Amino acid sequence: MPEPRCGAPEFGLSVGEVLRRFLPEYPGSLSPQTRLVLHRLSRCHTGQLGWSLWQCERCSAPHWRPLGCGDRHCPECTARARNTWLAKQRESLLPVRYYH
Repeated sequence: MPEPRCGAPEFGLSVGEVLRRFLPEYPGSLSPQTRLVLHRLSRCHTGQLGWSLWQCERCSAPHWRPLGCGDRHCPECTARARNTWLAKQRESLLPVRYYH
């Protein structure tokens, strides 16, 4: 079993956890493509997709981390790209108050 990551932030309920809990019981019909995407999201960061070995920058200890799904619909996997895009957009703003 992997060790907890050094200084890793703990978050609340994730999309994957909700899908793992409720997708098997979902009574509605889903298209095959939608069911495939939701199944992929439910396995994100669980270890079912594999593991990678990282070294902590603070304590230099090795830590195993589960791989993400990499799906474009996954909020966990797209967070870094989204934050990078947002930072770039903020850099292009003029240093004035904006009114809509």
